[in-house]
Amino acid sequence: MSKNTTDGAVMVENRESYFANVAIANQRSPRKPNSASLPPLHGNPNQPPPSPCPSPEQGPSKKRDRLQYDGLVKGFTTITVAGAFIATIQAQIMGNITGQEETAADRAISILYIGGLLLDIMAACLAFLTARWLERLRESEKNLLEKVFSGRPGNLDDDDETLTFPPNSRSWSDTILYTWLGGSLFSPMLLLFSGFTFMVAGIYTSVWAHHSTVVAILITLVGAATLPFVVGDFFIGRKRRERRAQLIFRLSEMQGNW
Repeated sequence: MSKNTTDGAVMVENRESYFANVAIANQRSPRKPNSASLPPLHGNPNQPPPSPCPSPEQGPSKKRDRLQYDGLVKGFTTITVAGAFIATIQAQIMGNITGQEETAADRAISILYIGGLLLDIMAACLAFLTARWLERLRESEKNLLEKVFSGRPGNLDDDDETLTFPPNSRSWSDTILYTWLGGSLFSPMLLLFSGFTFMVAGIYTSVWAHHSTVVAILITLVGAATLPFVVGDFFIGRKRRERRAQLIFRLSEMQGNW
């Protein structure tokens, strides 16, 4: 019992001594912040306290510097998922039309479905390869991509070499080579759109070949009714900031509770 009382008295005495030292330190340097005058309880006394604000190399500023790069990676990842999804739908539709009589319309339908399926599969594969290529770029190459895509002059500063872009001169063979390589990286969207067009053409060909005229007309009208919305998505554009701003305000007015 006496040992516990003694330990408690020592702890109280140490605590009172600590706060007394704090009060004396504050009186000697009233203009300095308390965090700098407090005697350290633990750790290295010479280590400065952590700053609540992130440094320029950390935090959200680094994310803002990679908006173009991150958008490209996410875009090609989305194309990969979309291509696989559309290819699955086309394979399911092809399974439902097999075993029918071999007519000219059926051959055209098979060509459209199989061709669209191959295009969607290749779009998904190429989009995956493009996203993977972007992920494996060096830090200096990512910074160069961000500068060039943002419309700023860019230099590739690396340990091995320093190159300035765009080059002053480029031969016709280099132009053809890099156009081919660039088209290989940016072709997935075109292939995906072509595959989807083939699928829609195959659906309408199947409808007009295997269903009555009334059913074919009604289905055609239903599909045509969605075309204005599809065209509207492409009509928004990227360079007209005022139109996008007006659209954002209109969307905020149209949003519901869902």
